Order: sequence, then C-alpha cells, then structure tokens
Amino acid sequence: MPASYKRLAEMIEATRLARNVTPAEAARQIGAQPTQFSRWRRGVGGISMDHLAAVATWMNVPLAELLPLAGYPSITAEATPPRDPALARLNAMWDRLPKSRKEIILEIAQRGAAVLVAATYVRTLLEMP
Repeated sequence: MPASYKRLAEMIEATRLARNVTPAEAARQIGAQPTQFSRWRRGVGGISMDHLAAVATWMNVPLAELLPLAGYPSITAEATPPRDPALARLNAMWDRLPKSRKEIILEIAQRGAAVLVAATYVRTLLEMP
C-alpha cells in the first residue's frame, strides 16, 4: 500500500473515532457502502473522485489536501502557469486572500461539486428507460 493511502486511511479513521461513529454510520454519512468505507479506512484500494469529495466534506478538510493522498495529482498554482492575463489577475487576487477566506471559497466549491455530481446522477436516473 502506498504511504499516501496509509496517511489518508489514518485521517479517515481518526475522523471516525473523533466523531464516535461506527464504520457503517460513517459510510452512510458519506454516501458510501460499508465495504467501501472499510477499504478506505484500511488504506486498501483507491477511491473515486466523487467519494473523495464526499470524504473531504465529511472530514471538513479541503479536497485539495486529500487529492495527492488518494493518488490524484496535486492542485497547485505552479502546476498550471497562467497564460491568460485575466487568469493571471485571478491568481494574483487568490494569492492575496487570507487563508480563512480561501478555505471558505474551497468549501463552497466542494459543496457545489457535490451538488453537480448529485444532479448528474439524478439526471442519469431520469433518462434511464
């Protein structure tokens, strides 16, 4: 098991214990099957982006913090240098924001992503014959 999976597993288990919930209850809160949650908390196997976003919300941590731990590329300003002047201005504004405001914006974005995933899922269900 990669060391990053182990760290993610430790964080998931620490959150579960801090909330004093059973693994089954934690899985329900996240919207996952208990067997999936069991694998994540043991650091076995991967986790989908949708579930990782749900876990980040459940753990109350930024999704960007969990991405590299789950084997996804990190999101950093250096990873995609701005080519568009408007994007460069946005990046400069982001850099000037206090950490507390960045955390609020990231939380809103995570919740928006979860809503988008849920809406896509519902639309898919409605389109099924």
